[in-house]
Amino acid sequence: MTASSTTATALETDTASPALSRYRAALHSPSGDPLVWMLNGAIGKFDPDAVRASAEADNLNVSDCLATISAAVAANDDSADPSTDALVKRLAEISTVCQTKTLSYLNQQLLLVELPITLLHKFDGQPNGSSDRMTAAEVAIGVLSRCVLDVLDDDGWPGAEVRQDFGPLAASWTRSVAMLNAAGLSLDDDVAKVLRWLPRQIMRLRRADRTLMLSSSPATVSDDLLTLMIDVFGDADDAQIFKRTVDSPKSRRPNLVMLDKSRNTISTWGESLLFHDGWEKKSCRISAEFDKQGCQLEIAKAKTLIQGNVFPSLIVDGNPLSIIDDPDVLVEYIDGEVAFAEIEWHLDNEVVMQRQIILSLEDKFAWIGDAVTAPVEAEIEYRCQWTLGEGISSVQESETNESYLYDGEKMRGLVIPPALGEWKADRSGGQMSFGEDHFSMELKRKGRSLYAPVFIDLSPKRSLKPRTWRQLTVAENLEIVNQDTAVAYRVHVGKQQFAFYRSMAEPRNRTFFGENVNTEMFLGRLEKNRSMTELVQID
Repeated sequence: MTASSTTATALETDTASPALSRYRAALHSPSGDPLVWMLNGAIGKFDPDAVRASAEADNLNVSDCLATISAAVAANDDSADPSTDALVKRLAEISTVCQTKTLSYLNQQLLLVELPITLLHKFDGQPNGSSDRMTAAEVAIGVLSRCVLDVLDDDGWPGAEVRQDFGPLAASWTRSVAMLNAAGLSLDDDVAKVLRWLPRQIMRLRRADRTLMLSSSPATVSDDLLTLMIDVFGDADDAQIFKRTVDSPKSRRPNLVMLDKSRNTISTWGESLLFHDGWEKKSCRISAEFDKQGCQLEIAKAKTLIQGNVFPSLIVDGNPLSIIDDPDVLVEYIDGEVAFAEIEWHLDNEVVMQRQIILSLEDKFAWIGDAVTAPVEAEIEYRCQWTLGEGISSVQESETNESYLYDGEKMRGLVIPPALGEWKADRSGGQMSFGEDHFSMELKRKGRSLYAPVFIDLSPKRSLKPRTWRQLTVAENLEIVNQDTAVAYRVHVGKQQFAFYRSMAEPRNRTFFGENVNTEMFLGRLEKNRSMTELVQID
């Protein structure tokens, strides 16, 4: 496949397609330069000798790669400069050296895909110069295709190996495919079908500050870059969603596409999940990464409220426990009102912990509950630290165990520990403690099981209303059962009440709070007429 010999390159003409014009503008805009999404000031002066030496030593960093791409773009712009041909030769040499080296997915994409494709535009339209560059570009398409199929699932969801660099990778994929399209080249259908979902996933993951959830990287995805991404890969639905994420319209009746269940993902393959209740910047969101190291958890409402490895320290009969295997996703449940997942870890001494992660899409709260079970009765000690998001602090009540999430200007949420009594003076079952950037919950119990829930109200207005909570009595065959069998709780915030039940043993017919259940888990909302509306029930 060859490009037309009479067509000027997309980077050299003012008559390029609107998408490529935006690409060109973004490349040269100080405020929206997609080459600077990795780190501010990451692109230094390009030193071809230093970059080649780093490549030969298998010691390339991202700044080297970004500087190389920046030099390739400059080579397109400075075609009349006599030194440009020598620069292009050095750039091609760097790409050749890198073909035999071990590179990260991001560095591979920059130097083995985007670099040769950018150099193709230098020669596209020159009768004697395009053949070798076209061959290199076709090789680059193969590298890009293998990478996409390796690190994304069929819906464009990223695997663990690229989550930290997903924004920069998506940016480079977008720029590369935009240039390929301008040169008359295309991707195979199987690759194109995966990338078709790229804008949707980026919009789902994009925080209010334009960084991405599931990543601690400062890389951002600008509005200009996302617009180009939708032009290159997306469709009309993506354009509507993008408008909603940017404009945040106040309408309470969004288009049906906004209610699409694709907002929520539980990926066993990707060891991650993302729940959110809308596309607006102020939507409630939960993301989690779960692996043998624990659970990276993020909870946000306009701002990131919780972010860090939220996994408990467990001590059983005086012995600290460690995770011994990768976790399993036991339950996946997503409907119009609730997104729910249950993840199981196996620890030393046959101890098992199952975590329930729930986001109520309608009622705007999160419930994170850890069910710990041991094979025999033991002294179980549980301590879990919750790291706060940047700029967030805990404000405690003086006498009771709840606390507020405060951003320096307003209360953003409310944290309630249902397993603890309301009053701080009662420390019989455990306690809450607070640090500058975190809060912790400690529980201790002698038995076969322990349940440690946290309720987070994500409605700022409701968080300031009166509230109360208590542990409920559970009965089986008219006899009260203990926490080794089942637990139940009621949380009352403002005018709303919620009830939660969890079986800690084999599910059987039991009652709590006037409800009869024969399931493993139940979450419901108590209505004004005292009836219970089921939000989720897991058999």
